Amino acid sequence: MTTVSVPNFLTVRRDMPDSEAYWLSRLLFDGQAQLIEAHPEARRLDRRSAIATDPLELHPGAARWYRSSHP
Repeated sequence: MTTVSVPNFLTVRRDMPDSEAYWLSRLLFDGQAQLIEAHPEARRLDRRSAIATDPLELHPGAARWYRSSHP
């Protein structure tokens, strides 16, 4: 069986402060249970694959959150 999938990206401005991108990343994953209540697609948020943003660059603040949450 062949399937097609389309990735979803949360994009922010390049000038978003690193601290805001860090806390936004943390909020999305720490609050995943509440997001699932709002919309079941939030079940697809995966910490292991969310760092793969190619062809987009991962914001440095988000990268810092991933490094700190994946020792």
